[in-house]
Order: sequence, then C-alpha cells, then structure tokens
Amino acid sequence: MIKKFLKIISVILISLILILLLSTLVNQILFKVEKNKYSIYGQYVKVNNKEMYLSVLGEGENTIVILPGSGCVGSTILYRPLAKKLAENNSVIIVEYFGYGFSDDTDKERTTKNIVEETRLALKQVCSKEQYILMPHSMSGVYSLYL
Repeated sequence: MIKKFLKIISVILISLILILLLSTLVNQILFKVEKNKYSIYGQYVKVNNKEMYLSVLGEGENTIVILPGSGCVGSTILYRPLAKKLAENNSVIIVEYFGYGFSDDTDKERTTKNIVEETRLALKQVCSKEQYILMPHSMSGVYSLYL
C-alpha cells in the first residue's frame, strides 16, 4: 500500500516537473517569436552596455515622453494608439525601462536614481532637445519629478 502511494506521488511530481520544463521552453520560444514580431515599433539604444527599447514617433515642436508605470510589460505596444494620436502634431517617445518589454534585463539595482539616469541617457540618444513634456503613469510620476 505504501509502495503504491509513493509510486503515485513520484509520478505526480515527475509530471509536474516535466510540465514546468515544457512551459519554460515554450515561453522562451514564444518570447523570441514575439520579440521579432513587434520590434518594428521601436529601436534599441545602448545604455550602460545594455540595450534599452524606445519607440519614437512623429515630428513636432514639442517632445512628449511617455513613461510607463511599474509592471507595464510592453509599454511600446500598450501606449502605441495614444502615441500615434499625439504624434500627429508632436514628437513622441515611449520608454521601456530595463527589465520590461523588449529592453534588456539588468543586475543594476532598480532605484529611482538609476532608472532616471538610464532614461536620461537613452533620451539623449534619440532626441536633441533639452526639454520634454513628461507623461508619466503610476510609479513613473516619481521618476518624472527627478527627471
């Protein structure tokens, strides 16, 4: 009876491990497919030897920088409809912080100071203007105060 019970438990555990491994593999494959599918919306810029993903749309006297909130996984896709409308008369930049969306992950601590400095360096590469209209969402309100 105990042997049968242990055998059932081991089959269940092995099955769970195989399902986790399979789902991890599928996730990695789909991530690569999706990354190539949507990368047309933006561009990569080098910041501290990592690649940060930004979407730049439109031309205009004003430059609007959309700063996503924490947990916004694909800000270039999520904010695309708003950015397209704003880009009719303005330059619009959508930022994806490190660790989100198509931007690289980073081991650097995710402090306000670090995120703001990385954002500032990225913006300098895609825009020659010194002044921006910041459009923060949620936690990015804090970042916009420091910018």
